[in-house]
Amino acid sequence: MAKFKIGDKVRILKYSGTVFEKRAMVGKICEIKDVDEESIPVEYKVWQPDKRDHWFFSETELAQVAKRGRPKKDACCKTGTSKPSEFDKLQEELKQTRDMLKDLSHQFLELKQTTETNICSLGYELGKLTANMPEEKKIELSEVERVILKNLENLDIKFKWIARDGDNDICIYVDKPTRGEDFWIWQSGSKDLPYSNLFQFIRCEDNEPYEIAKLLEG
Repeated sequence: MAKFKIGDKVRILKYSGTVFEKRAMVGKICEIKDVDEESIPVEYKVWQPDKRDHWFFSETELAQVAKRGRPKKDACCKTGTSKPSEFDKLQEELKQTRDMLKDLSHQFLELKQTTETNICSLGYELGKLTANMPEEKKIELSEVERVILKNLENLDIKFKWIARDGDNDICIYVDKPTRGEDFWIWQSGSKDLPYSNLFQFIRCEDNEPYEIAKLLEG
């Protein structure tokens, strides 16, 4: 079996079969020829660019020339024969930064879409709530009702609130009364007005009393 193959770069150890050169010559094997003689089973044809072709009849006259070249980055990292350069480190850091910014961009878009959806839903719900809310009716006092409320200012006691109780009587109060089961509960002072036929907008089922000053303003 041949020791070398076509294309191998070899160093010529012996020249002309007798003389060892001080500087070994280098060439490439361009042909392999089997020989019938047992002592010389294979002969190699070596091409030298600066010389003519030569035939060598013994593998001992040739030596393999190791291939030279820069080792690949992955191989260096795996074998530990070389450390990555500063440029390689910067490239890796730049790649990690781009990936991180890409992830943050996706998160921002998702958050933006979620926020916009929530705002739209909130606006829709507020719109429905506002549409269903009853409009506050503007109360217009008659001239008689306005005169009655204005004359309350001339009393020694300052009455500020007015409401209708369960007996359909109109009452005025010093402090804001609270709603009871059938009557308003007061603390500082109360007075019945003999005008139950007036102030028809004030009902005994109202949840809140009316502020006299605001009625006069309206």
